[in-house]
Amino acid sequence: MKKHYLSKFLILLIGLILGASAFFFILKNQIANSHNLDFHEHADFALFIDGERFDFSEFRYMSVEPCTVPEISLVPTARAHGSEFDETELDEAVHLHNNEGGTIHVHRPGVTYEDFFASLQMEFHDEAFEDADGNLYEVNAEKEFRFIVNGEEVDTLASTEVRDLDRVLISYGDKNRPMATLMQEYGSITNNACINSESCSHREPATPESCSQEPTPKLLEMLGL
Repeated sequence: MKKHYLSKFLILLIGLILGASAFFFILKNQIANSHNLDFHEHADFALFIDGERFDFSEFRYMSVEPCTVPEISLVPTARAHGSEFDETELDEAVHLHNNEGGTIHVHRPGVTYEDFFASLQMEFHDEAFEDADGNLYEVNAEKEFRFIVNGEEVDTLASTEVRDLDRVLISYGDKNRPMATLMQEYGSITNNACINSESCSHREPATPESCSQEPTPKLLEMLGL
């Protein structure tokens, strides 16, 4: 009788082990394949407010965990904007990485500049900008927004699609500023998009985008995931 129960226990134990192995094999593959690498474009940008460049390199604006596995509680949901205590979910279509506050990463066609700022918990329209701290900058009798895309001034930007290798200036300040002032601001924009898009092989290679910039949860680390 004891042998009978022992055999049933061993069969059950083996079944549990095989089931767990299959689950974690599927989980590991989901983690590896969850980030969309089929579409990956980059654009360089800068936002100036009254002559001062807005700092987007702060950790709270960064993509902390660009890869997600939906509906699996063992894997941390992608988050941006700060720390392990910030549960703001990352928009996987567009974000910033690696404390590079001047290069936008895009993973889906059709993403606009309005979408990009929304991913940072900001609001951007052609006549107004509100940052993540609630500071509002609007067109009025003294101030205006002006935009330069790839060296040419344009009238609108918010609904414009973020395109690979674009260099974009958003400038808020006194009306009737000379073009020289705008071009000076435009000249400060980085040209790192070509590195991330691997379009300038003569420069340094792109920094890898990790799917686990935060520490791996202990359970997954023990399981080799």
